[in-house]
Amino acid sequence: MGQICHILALLCFVLGVTFLSSIQSAGSGYDPTMSGFGTVCEVKVGNSYNTCGTVTRSNIATLTPTQIQALYNPSSGVWAEMDALFRHQIEMKACGVRRSSLYDWIMSSNKPGLSSAVSLQRINKGPSLVVPYILGRQQSIVNSDHWYVTANVAADASNADDHIVEDGGVAGTSGNRILTVKSSFASTLTPSKDYFLPGKNIHFLSKNGSGQWTITQFKVIQAGVGTGVTDEIDIEVKLNQGTTSTIPTNATGTSGLVFAGINNVKDIESWCYNMVNTTNTKLVPFWYQTRRWQRCIDSEYRKIFENLMANNAWFAKFQELPLAERNRQDEVRDQKEWMHAFFFGEKISDNQTVTGYASLDQVSSATGATVDPGTGSKFISYRANMIGVVPQLHSCGQFNDNAGADLEIKTWLETEIYNLWRARDSRGRPANEIDVYTDQGTADEIMQAYIGYSKEKLGDIVRLNIDEGTTSIGFPFRRFKLYKPHGVYLNVLTDPFFDDMVAAASGNPGPNYAGLGKFLMTLDLGSGGSIYPGILGSNRKQYTTGEIDQLAKIDKTFACVMENPTIDRTLVSTTTTAIVECPYDSLVEANFAKVKHSNAL
Repeated sequence: MGQICHILALLCFVLGVTFLSSIQSAGSGYDPTMSGFGTVCEVKVGNSYNTCGTVTRSNIATLTPTQIQALYNPSSGVWAEMDALFRHQIEMKACGVRRSSLYDWIMSSNKPGLSSAVSLQRINKGPSLVVPYILGRQQSIVNSDHWYVTANVAADASNADDHIVEDGGVAGTSGNRILTVKSSFASTLTPSKDYFLPGKNIHFLSKNGSGQWTITQFKVIQAGVGTGVTDEIDIEVKLNQGTTSTIPTNATGTSGLVFAGINNVKDIESWCYNMVNTTNTKLVPFWYQTRRWQRCIDSEYRKIFENLMANNAWFAKFQELPLAERNRQDEVRDQKEWMHAFFFGEKISDNQTVTGYASLDQVSSATGATVDPGTGSKFISYRANMIGVVPQLHSCGQFNDNAGADLEIKTWLETEIYNLWRARDSRGRPANEIDVYTDQGTADEIMQAYIGYSKEKLGDIVRLNIDEGTTSIGFPFRRFKLYKPHGVYLNVLTDPFFDDMVAAASGNPGPNYAGLGKFLMTLDLGSGGSIYPGILGSNRKQYTTGEIDQLAKIDKTFACVMENPTIDRTLVSTTTTAIVECPYDSLVEANFAKVKHSNAL
């Protein structure tokens, strides 16, 4: 019995050398259905999130036997970037590795073909250097419909209309007003005078000194953006309404909302102004890094290990880890470490910029080698870090640090989640259901706070249906029907990845750090979503060192040796990046004490 267990344990290790090699050599004539290979060693390759817009409605696809057969056909090139990674995953599946649902979900969201985005920097009379980032498309939400007023002064030629003059305008006319406006929802909107064309009306909503709602209609005379100004527009306007309206007006109000209206131009009049057009797509750098892991074992250790496992039951059970278990532990640890980097990775230094990357650490070939293979040490690339999802969202204002305070569910749902839903809906993204990832304790707090929030909405007697279940890939979830945004469901999903962070933060750091590991990650994560990992390449090499026939080529002594200890070594690497295409589709709440509902709201 001990020998059988030992053989099973060794099977995992030798799979990469024998089983996988035989598949590759078999080529197109290999039929994986004959061995059950396509079902037992399934690998997650995609999901249907793009059409569903939610984890709870999506399914994860696996490689079919036909696809596996195509993968091991050298001429197919179907999954060029992930070929070696698939080989490694298949081996780990054969070893019985239980994969993380969150890891599977993230990896199945990979968008293939990104390796073509890696560019080279050509150098005269020298090797080409690999640029440590790819340029990817990132989409912004442009809202030019709603503006708010920050200033309202009388027009004259000396001060407030200087910005208009700087932008090609003329001095203001006495009796007119100069309104300074900013976009209500787009801090990154590039200001332009063409948002307010001459002759168009604008509607100014404000409050007077008595707190009454007022509306004032102006006609645009001209507009302008000052030199170096990045977020505001000055507009010269003239009052364009009667003075006997029953609704109060407030032409001198210094705060309020502005909405652009239409013009009033007859066909016989001249009016030639183009409306401003914008693009919400830009190219931004997504930095990547390569991670490595390896397993090696020598033949002498294997002999001793085999004897101990076969003849000593106590040793087999308690004193030594089977090789399959070693591989399983390595794989689980690697998955968690990669997810840490995917979510939280930061740039390697301040030099990790498009203009400063040439000052990053240089990577040369055969670093540390004692023997020159004849090519010498070649400068190949620069070392950079993958920047994670959370830092990317933070840089775009989609990260809220609650500084240890409680998170009010009403504000979170009706403001933060509403804005996120509005951003997705405006882009045509599936938005009727929104997923948020968190830990089990926070999920309970959301449920309790939602019940109190519903009582405020509906009265003390309220009947709620809170759906519960588990997704097809293992995420436990609860579904809540929201009041605002109306008709939208919020799916609260939990995963041990987040539970472990809460438990860690609640331990040794102390009670004041309990919120350090609490997150509500509302992420557009999935195939076709705006957040996904990019696998730029993978590599897998297997070596056996110490073989006599190879040693004899460099030392004739080994030509007279019959046996020599050997070492089997498997090296695997992947080059990855984290892509956040549309930051406004996602939001992270962090560092809160608990989620609650306050009746005072």
